[in-house]
Amino acid sequence: IDDDDSGLLKRWKTFEQLRKIDDVYVKILTVVHDGNAKEIIPLMKEVKKKGPDNHSVILVRGETIDDNIHLPPVSELRELGREIFAIQESYDHGNNPLVAHLLKNYHRYVWNISLKTIEEERQIVPCLAGQAHMVVYGDGRVSSCEMLDTVGNVQSQGWDEIINSQVFKKQVEDIVAGKCHCTYNCALMDSVFFNPKSIPHFISEKVD
Repeated sequence: IDDDDSGLLKRWKTFEQLRKIDDVYVKILTVVHDGNAKEIIPLMKEVKKKGPDNHSVILVRGETIDDNIHLPPVSELRELGREIFAIQESYDHGNNPLVAHLLKNYHRYVWNISLKTIEEERQIVPCLAGQAHMVVYGDGRVSSCEMLDTVGNVQSQGWDEIINSQVFKKQVEDIVAGKCHCTYNCALMDSVFFNPKSIPHFISEKVD
Protein backbone atom coordinates (compact mmCIF):
# COMPACT_ATOMS: atom_id res chain seq x y z
CA ILE A 1 0.00 0.00 0.00
CA ASP A 2 1.47 3.31 -1.07
CA ASP A 3 0.68 6.11 1.37
CA ASP A 4 1.42 8.62 -1.40
CA ASP A 5 -1.57 7.34 -3.37
CA SER A 6 -4.01 10.24 -3.00
CA GLY A 7 -6.97 8.08 -4.05
CA LEU A 8 -6.20 5.56 -1.33
CA LEU A 9 -5.75 8.28 1.28
CA LYS A 10 -9.17 9.71 0.38
CA ARG A 11 -10.73 6.28 0.83
CA TRP A 12 -9.17 5.87 4.26
CA LYS A 13 -10.37 9.34 5.21
CA THR A 14 -13.91 8.32 4.24
CA PHE A 15 -13.51 5.11 6.23
CA GLU A 16 -12.37 7.05 9.31
CA GLN A 17 -15.42 9.32 9.08
CA LEU A 18 -17.76 6.34 8.82
CA ARG A 19 -16.03 4.77 11.81
CA LYS A 20 -17.10 7.74 13.94
CA ILE A 21 -20.82 7.02 13.37
CA ASP A 22 -22.40 4.91 16.10
CA ASP A 23 -24.00 1.60 15.13
CA VAL A 24 -22.70 1.65 11.56
CA TYR A 25 -21.27 -1.66 10.34
CA VAL A 26 -18.27 -0.94 8.11
CA LYS A 27 -17.17 -3.69 5.75
CA ILE A 28 -14.35 -3.56 3.19
CA LEU A 29 -14.60 -5.64 0.04
CA THR A 30 -11.67 -6.66 -2.17
CA VAL A 31 -11.90 -8.47 -5.51
CA VAL A 32 -9.09 -10.94 -6.18
CA HIS A 33 -7.66 -11.59 -9.66
CA ASP A 34 -4.38 -12.76 -11.13
CA GLY A 35 -3.00 -9.23 -11.09
CA ASN A 36 -3.38 -8.66 -7.34
CA ALA A 37 -3.44 -12.16 -5.81
CA LYS A 38 0.04 -11.82 -4.33
CA GLU A 39 -0.93 -8.50 -2.72
CA ILE A 40 -4.11 -9.72 -1.00
CA ILE A 41 -2.56 -10.93 2.26
CA PRO A 42 -0.36 -7.83 2.81
CA LEU A 43 -3.42 -5.71 2.02
CA MET A 44 -5.60 -7.62 4.49
CA LYS A 45 -3.00 -7.21 7.22
CA GLU A 46 -2.88 -3.46 6.59
CA VAL A 47 -6.67 -3.16 6.45
CA LYS A 48 -6.96 -5.07 9.73
CA LYS A 49 -4.98 -2.33 11.47
CA LYS A 50 -7.66 0.18 10.44
CA GLY A 51 -10.34 -1.68 12.38
CA PRO A 52 -13.26 -2.42 10.00
CA ASP A 53 -15.96 -4.85 11.14
CA ASN A 54 -15.05 -7.20 8.32
CA HIS A 55 -12.91 -7.49 5.21
CA SER A 56 -14.31 -9.80 2.54
CA VAL A 57 -12.44 -11.10 -0.48
CA ILE A 58 -14.43 -12.25 -3.51
CA LEU A 59 -13.48 -13.57 -6.94
CA VAL A 60 -13.40 -11.44 -10.07
CA ARG A 61 -16.13 -12.50 -12.50
CA GLY A 62 -17.68 -11.45 -15.77
CA GLU A 63 -16.28 -8.83 -18.10
CA THR A 64 -13.51 -6.62 -16.70
CA ILE A 65 -12.29 -3.20 -17.82
CA ASP A 66 -8.89 -4.76 -18.51
CA ASP A 67 -9.11 -7.83 -20.77
CA ASN A 68 -5.83 -9.08 -19.32
CA ILE A 69 -7.35 -9.60 -15.87
CA HIS A 70 -8.41 -13.15 -15.06
CA LEU A 71 -8.81 -15.47 -12.10
CA PRO A 72 -5.72 -17.22 -10.73
CA PRO A 73 -5.74 -21.04 -10.99
CA VAL A 74 -8.04 -22.74 -8.47
CA SER A 75 -5.02 -24.40 -6.83
CA GLU A 76 -3.61 -20.94 -6.05
CA LEU A 77 -6.99 -19.72 -4.82
CA ARG A 78 -7.22 -22.66 -2.42
CA GLU A 79 -3.85 -21.81 -0.91
CA LEU A 80 -4.75 -18.14 -0.76
CA GLY A 81 -8.11 -18.94 0.82
CA ARG A 82 -6.48 -20.58 3.82
CA GLU A 83 -4.51 -17.39 4.51
CA ILE A 84 -7.49 -15.14 3.84
CA PHE A 85 -9.71 -16.94 6.32
CA ALA A 86 -7.00 -17.15 8.94
CA ILE A 87 -7.10 -13.33 8.96
CA GLN A 88 -10.90 -13.17 8.70
CA GLU A 89 -11.15 -15.34 11.79
CA SER A 90 -9.96 -12.37 13.85
CA TYR A 91 -12.91 -10.15 12.89
CA ASP A 92 -15.84 -9.82 15.28
CA HIS A 93 -18.42 -8.63 12.71
CA GLY A 94 -19.79 -5.97 15.05
CA ASN A 95 -19.13 -7.63 18.42
CA ASN A 96 -22.06 -10.09 18.34
CA PRO A 97 -20.47 -13.54 18.88
CA LEU A 98 -23.35 -15.50 17.37
CA VAL A 99 -23.58 -13.28 14.30
CA ALA A 100 -19.80 -13.42 13.90
CA HIS A 101 -19.82 -17.21 14.06
CA LEU A 102 -22.57 -17.54 11.45
CA LEU A 103 -21.06 -14.96 9.09
CA LYS A 104 -17.59 -16.47 9.24
CA ASN A 105 -19.00 -19.86 8.29
CA TYR A 106 -21.16 -18.28 5.59
CA HIS A 107 -18.14 -16.63 3.98
CA ARG A 108 -16.17 -19.89 4.09
CA TYR A 109 -19.09 -21.75 2.56
CA VAL A 110 -19.49 -19.26 -0.31
CA TRP A 111 -15.74 -19.40 -0.97
CA ASN A 112 -15.89 -23.22 -1.14
CA ILE A 113 -18.96 -23.10 -3.38
CA SER A 114 -17.29 -20.58 -5.69
CA LEU A 115 -14.17 -22.68 -6.20
CA LYS A 116 -16.22 -25.83 -6.73
CA THR A 117 -18.40 -23.99 -9.26
CA ILE A 118 -15.30 -23.03 -11.24
CA GLU A 119 -13.87 -26.57 -11.08
CA GLU A 120 -17.07 -28.43 -11.97
CA GLU A 121 -18.56 -25.75 -14.24
CA ARG A 122 -22.05 -26.13 -12.80
CA GLN A 123 -24.34 -24.67 -10.13
CA ILE A 124 -23.34 -26.20 -6.79
CA VAL A 125 -26.29 -24.59 -5.02
CA PRO A 126 -29.46 -24.12 -7.15
CA CYS A 127 -29.42 -20.49 -8.26
CA LEU A 128 -32.36 -18.23 -7.33
CA ALA A 129 -31.38 -15.32 -9.58
CA GLY A 130 -34.58 -13.93 -11.06
CA GLN A 131 -36.61 -15.36 -8.18
CA ALA A 132 -35.02 -13.99 -5.01
CA HIS A 133 -32.73 -11.51 -6.70
CA MET A 134 -32.79 -9.02 -9.58
CA VAL A 135 -30.28 -6.56 -11.04
CA VAL A 136 -31.22 -3.01 -12.06
CA TYR A 137 -28.48 -0.92 -13.66
CA GLY A 138 -28.17 2.84 -13.39
CA ASP A 139 -29.53 3.32 -16.90
CA GLY A 140 -32.64 1.29 -16.07
CA ARG A 141 -31.72 -2.02 -17.67
CA VAL A 142 -32.93 -5.12 -15.81
CA SER A 143 -31.63 -8.67 -15.58
CA SER A 144 -31.90 -11.69 -13.33
CA CYS A 145 -28.13 -11.61 -12.87
CA GLU A 146 -25.32 -9.25 -13.84
CA MET A 147 -23.71 -12.15 -15.70
CA LEU A 148 -26.70 -12.51 -18.06
CA ASP A 149 -28.28 -10.40 -20.78
CA THR A 150 -30.76 -7.70 -19.84
CA VAL A 151 -34.47 -8.44 -20.30
CA GLY A 152 -36.02 -4.97 -20.10
CA ASN A 153 -35.65 -1.40 -18.93
CA VAL A 154 -37.58 0.27 -16.12
CA GLN A 155 -37.21 3.65 -17.83
CA SER A 156 -39.43 2.52 -20.68
CA GLN A 157 -41.36 -0.43 -19.22
CA GLY A 158 -43.36 -1.20 -16.11
CA TRP A 159 -41.97 -3.77 -13.66
CA ASP A 160 -44.89 -6.16 -14.22
CA GLU A 161 -44.37 -5.94 -17.96
CA ILE A 162 -40.72 -6.92 -17.55
CA ILE A 163 -41.20 -9.87 -15.19
CA ASN A 164 -44.14 -11.20 -17.19
CA SER A 165 -42.28 -11.03 -20.49
CA GLN A 166 -41.31 -14.22 -22.29
CA VAL A 167 -37.65 -13.21 -22.43
CA PHE A 168 -37.51 -12.85 -18.64
CA LYS A 169 -39.40 -16.08 -18.01
CA LYS A 170 -37.09 -17.94 -20.40
CA GLN A 171 -34.05 -16.51 -18.61
CA VAL A 172 -35.30 -17.77 -15.26
CA GLU A 173 -36.21 -21.17 -16.73
CA ASP A 174 -32.66 -21.52 -18.06
CA ILE A 175 -31.21 -20.58 -14.66
CA VAL A 176 -33.41 -23.16 -12.90
CA ALA A 177 -32.40 -25.75 -15.50
CA GLY A 178 -28.74 -25.11 -14.65
CA LYS A 179 -27.83 -23.81 -18.09
CA CYS A 180 -25.53 -21.23 -16.52
CA HIS A 181 -23.19 -21.07 -13.56
CA CYS A 182 -21.13 -18.30 -12.00
CA THR A 183 -19.62 -16.97 -8.78
CA TYR A 184 -21.69 -13.76 -8.62
CA ASN A 185 -21.82 -13.18 -4.87
CA CYS A 186 -25.15 -11.36 -4.65
CA ALA A 187 -26.97 -14.21 -6.42
CA LEU A 188 -25.02 -16.76 -4.38
CA MET A 189 -26.00 -15.04 -1.14
CA ASP A 190 -29.73 -15.32 -1.84
CA SER A 191 -29.37 -18.85 -3.17
CA VAL A 192 -27.50 -19.94 -0.06
CA PHE A 193 -29.69 -18.18 2.51
CA PHE A 194 -32.95 -19.45 1.02
CA ASN A 195 -31.70 -23.04 0.74
CA PRO A 196 -32.42 -25.13 3.88
CA LYS A 197 -29.53 -27.44 3.00
CA SER A 198 -27.17 -24.55 3.73
CA ILE A 199 -28.06 -24.38 7.44
CA PRO A 200 -25.46 -26.95 8.63
CA HIS A 201 -22.76 -24.99 6.80
CA PHE A 202 -23.62 -21.87 8.83
CA ILE A 203 -22.98 -23.86 11.99
CA SER A 204 -19.62 -25.27 10.91
CA GLU A 205 -17.59 -24.85 7.73
CA LYS A 206 -13.91 -25.22 6.92
CA VAL A 207 -12.08 -23.85 3.91
CA ASP A 208 -11.33 -26.73 1.53
